[in-house]
Formats: sequence, C-alpha cells, structure tokens
Amino acid sequence: MIVIPSLNTSRDVILEAPGWRRGTVSRATRQVVVPGGKPLNVARFLGVMGVPCRLVILADAALAAEVAAILPPRVSADLFVTATRSRTDVAIVEPGGRLTVLNGAAPAVPAPDLDAALNGVAAALAERDILVIAGSQPVGVTERLVALALGVGARLLVDTSGPDLLAALAARPELVTVNAAELGAARVVRAAQAWRDGAGLVPEAGCVVVTWGPRGLRGWLPDGTVVHVPTLPIEVVDPYGAGDAVTAALSAALAAALPHDGIRGAALLDAAAWAGAVSEQLGLDLDPGRAAALREAAVAVPEGRWSR
Repeated sequence: MIVIPSLNTSRDVILEAPGWRRGTVSRATRQVVVPGGKPLNVARFLGVMGVPCRLVILADAALAAEVAAILPPRVSADLFVTATRSRTDVAIVEPGGRLTVLNGAAPAVPAPDLDAALNGVAAALAERDILVIAGSQPVGVTERLVALALGVGARLLVDTSGPDLLAALAARPELVTVNAAELGAARVVRAAQAWRDGAGLVPEAGCVVVTWGPRGLRGWLPDGTVVHVPTLPIEVVDPYGAGDAVTAALSAALAAALPHDGIRGAALLDAAAWAGAVSEQLGLDLDPGRAAALREAAVAVPEGRWSR
C-alpha cells in the first residue's frame, strides 16, 4: 500500500490572471478553489488513475469535509480534525503557464492534534508499504515520519525541499524526486548543476528524478542508466500540480516494483504523461484518457550510466 500523510493540508486558490502585475489591482478571468497541498494532490491523482492508496490527513473541520467529498474511490482516508484553521495557498497563472505561488503561513497545530495524526500514520503503515513524504510538513514531523518508516521496514519516497529534504535523506530513501531549483537550494548550487548532477548531489538515494519545467525530467535509475524525458509537445495552461503528478506516477511505479529493484524508464514516461495531462487545464484535475494519449508521445532519451 502507498501511505501518504497530509499534515499541512491547504486550501488552494488558483487564479487565471492574464493582466496581473505586481503592485497593481487586477481581476482574475477564472478561478478554481479546491483542497490541495502536494500530499493530497498525489493521492487524488493516484486514485483517478486507478492506483489504491491511503491518505492520512490533518485539516480543519470544513476543509476535512471538502476533502472527503472529492476523494476518488480508490483512495482510503483517515481524517483527523484540528480546531486550527488550515492554510490557504494562492497560485496566479498567466498566459503560457507562467506561475506565481504564494504559500500560506503554516498553522500552529496543537501538539495533541499532530500526535493523533502521526499515530494514524503509524497505524496505517506496514512492512514494505511505501511512505510518501511530500511537500512541507510541520516542524519536526519529517524526522518522525522517517522514524516510523524505519521502525516497520517501510519503503520511502521523498518529494520535499529544504530542511525536510535533508532530514529525509538520512533514511536513505528508495526514491527522491525534486525539482532542480529546490535541489540546488538544498545543496547550495545552481539549478543547472542540480539538473546535470542530480544523483551526485543526493548520494543517499537509491534513485533520483529531477524535474526542470520546460526541460522535462531526468532520472538516475537503479539499473545504472541515466534517462532524460523531454517536455511533451503540449500547450501548458497551468503547471500548478504537475510536479505532484510526477510524484504520483513514480509512487505507482515503485509500488509495482519489488523492494530495491526500483523504477524503470517506463515510469519516467508515465510521470511526464501524467504531468502533461494536469498542465493542459486550469486546476488540479487529471484525465486518465489524456494521460494515456500523452504517454504514447513521451520519449525517453538514454544519457549514459551512473554509479553510486
């Protein structure tokens, strides 16, 4: 089972604002308001694509009810409610898919609420399950999630940044996926170097996938190959959530593989296709039919070998 904690769940307000300029008053032409945050998005995309997973979510009462109403049937959910109001994130989308994201301040969740949700993760997690640590977590939670995974012999997929990424690497995760800018910031190098030398910057991981917007994604796979999947020939409307679709596809591939075998190049094609299907429309929806069509257009380009 794929287990996904969402302990810093957000309300996402996505605005299409072609005339937006910083420092001015503008009006959006379209808007989407939906429960979000990377972990929830990953779970939703998995469910839509028919892959079962278990979501452990902590949110205020209103947001928890909204989450329950939108989850696909293949997503089982353990909902934990806090009296603390969940954060709101705002994404401003301009023509051509240019994106500005303002993440809301992380709420100060009472320790008993957080402990209850973490106990829910512990109850959901079993040996050889895949624990997905994605997005931002409350302070100190990544370390506790890592300890839970190590304690039961669960497999670990990491898609986070900053101190959370560095904390998770201590557990030697089976797979790390990260965008080039976030990896560069964590290792204090330029994004171009993170794109070029991803696995060298994350030696703790069994497999590394680095994404970089219009350049596509690159994977250092467990079989020793380096594979580049260029960006698909699509019209990008809204890339918000595309990275979450990549993580969802890689989670599905990892769940289908034996422990320590890791993913293969086909998983990168799936990841590109799922991300492309999300990017073609405003909001956080994934059309399985469109993803399947884009999968046929995805191309993997071998780029040599690597070794730990």
